[in-house]
Amino acid sequence: MTLPEALAFAAQHAPPVLLAKAETQVGEAEVVAARQAQPFNPTLSVGLGRRQQANGTGLDAQIGLQQQLEVGGQRRKRKESARRFRELTALGLDAASWSVHADVHWAFERALLAEQRLALAKERVAVSQQLLGMAKRRVAVGDESSVVVEVATAELALAQNSETAAQADVDTSRMALAQATGSQEPAELQPIGKLEPPALTKGGPHLAGSAIQTNPTLRKAHAATRVAEADLAVARRNAWPSPTVGVSFAREGATSTPGNNNPASTIWMGTLQVPIPSFARNQGTVARSRAQVRVAEARHKTTLVQFNSMVGIAAARVDAAAHRSTALETGVVSAFERSLTALRRAYEVGELSFLEVAQALQRLWAAREQALDARADYHEAFADLERLVGPLESGEFGVVETPTSTDEGELR
Repeated sequence: MTLPEALAFAAQHAPPVLLAKAETQVGEAEVVAARQAQPFNPTLSVGLGRRQQANGTGLDAQIGLQQQLEVGGQRRKRKESARRFRELTALGLDAASWSVHADVHWAFERALLAEQRLALAKERVAVSQQLLGMAKRRVAVGDESSVVVEVATAELALAQNSETAAQADVDTSRMALAQATGSQEPAELQPIGKLEPPALTKGGPHLAGSAIQTNPTLRKAHAATRVAEADLAVARRNAWPSPTVGVSFAREGATSTPGNNNPASTIWMGTLQVPIPSFARNQGTVARSRAQVRVAEARHKTTLVQFNSMVGIAAARVDAAAHRSTALETGVVSAFERSLTALRRAYEVGELSFLEVAQALQRLWAAREQALDARADYHEAFADLERLVGPLESGEFGVVETPTSTDEGELR
């Protein structure tokens, strides 16, 4: 899998993206809920009873319909709050996409680094095996003490242990890449490509200035403030009284008593009930909503204030790691193979003792590991920067100047 393929796969299957997509449905549900015309259902009442009058009785029936109405524009405020909440959930998807891009980018580079560590470990095993064979031959002819074989055997065991650890790192790095992309087949995720060369940023202020309008975290903080403000408007508007209007129909049955004949009566009546907002004025909800607005404003302000410094720190880490990685790779990697060849030849012809060769090799392996560690630090810092400013293009970077190399210290 190449890096573009991994990024494209993760954009559809990464767990944070799937979760963020699901959460956008919550925003859509809020919009649907806010479209409801009235939050109250009408009330139907039916009454039936006997009316007794003197020596006569009558059958009375009554039916009524009541509806509580919102007349203060509460529905409009709820729709605005729901719309802003939907925008907030959409920004959550953007934030997840940014984070997943950085995670996959770093996991992919880490997997490539693990492959390089494994190749280095295998080369160390091969060199150790060659030196062990040379040591046995030199001991056989009396050029070295027999203890050299024991030391060479121990060096081979250490090299084989390093190979085992490197293989485990390859496996775990592929699992990490599978986790970042959302793949169910970690063993099949073999990264294809080369490590991106270290490069310098154009500085924190430049990156922060271009990202401050697009960073989903900042936009979410601003959107959360707007949602809190809309919720406060809804809470204040819900304090307005909602009148109840109704209509009723009654039928009074006819009664007949000696000397008094009462015919049946039909009664229509309209009703209006208006609550008096004397005690319950939604004070608690308004106070809590006002506090949420202040919290959201403070969170947005602090995030905005810290953003420039966070980007500056991340960019500085990238630049420092790029310089360190370039310096080590220029001074170590370029001379690594030549040094190995020179050491093997020097030991084979008897110019160096085994212990001298072993000490030199330890320095070479350590230097090569440091170069890989520096490259890992660079890509990790790069991922942290991408989480802040988003996916970075090549135009955002400059080339690291290669340190002037000298031939001093090279093994001949």
